[in-house]
Amino acid sequence: AEAKKGDGISHLVKVLSKRLNLTDAEWQIGHTKIFLKRELASKLEFLAHLRVHIAARIVGKFGRRVAQHRASKLLTSWGRFRVFVLRKNRKIAAINKISSTFRMHKERKAYRSVLACTIRLQCLGRKVVARERVRKLRDPYWDKTFKELDVLYKEMLSQLDKAAGAKDFKAAADLEKKIAPLKEALELKRPLTRSVLERRISEVQTLLDDAVARKAFQECAPLQDKLEGLVKQRTDLPTIEELREAVRLAEEEVANAAVRRDFTGA
Repeated sequence: AEAKKGDGISHLVKVLSKRLNLTDAEWQIGHTKIFLKRELASKLEFLAHLRVHIAARIVGKFGRRVAQHRASKLLTSWGRFRVFVLRKNRKIAAINKISSTFRMHKERKAYRSVLACTIRLQCLGRKVVARERVRKLRDPYWDKTFKELDVLYKEMLSQLDKAAGAKDFKAAADLEKKIAPLKEALELKRPLTRSVLERRISEVQTLLDDAVARKAFQECAPLQDKLEGLVKQRTDLPTIEELREAVRLAEEEVANAAVRRDFTGA
């Protein structure tokens, strides 16, 4: 500021002399240069070095402040971006977890329903197979008709006669064991006619009389029920005489209704 008030180089030299406590004998102004003593030149050079050092320190502080400011802005922005990315990743992970849990629950529900249906079908299948096996064990001939059983019965009788003729008593005994249940199954599947019904009634009546004679009264009740059931079946299987009698009675009733002019009843 003081140099601006003076006149050029001479004023600048006077100001420096005043600040450094110098006299005019320490320096001399030439046409193109300024001549200084060695001590003054070293002082000025030292002052210039201090000035440069101070300026360098100021510039360094400014640079560090700028670097710190930029670094703080970068760290802040990076931290914010990091927090944003973490939150976004957490949201995405939560969405994926929720969607995967929902899909898992849905698939598990469908799998459980399919598994329950499969187990139910398997149970029904095993039940049918077991029922067929039990029926087969109880009645080996349940799936055969009366004609097939009759043919098989006749074949086994012929085999039994051959075994007895060949004196193969072991084979004959085995055939007799097989013929007994076969005959029972054949009688159960025989078409029910009046003659067959009367034969069954007579057999049950014989068994009932025998139980009464032996005083086996516990056997009498089921035999009596069976006998009553067979007797009731006579109405479904009438004989020729019963049919003729029913026709005769019907004709008489029609004739009587015609005589009474009861055409509705006729």
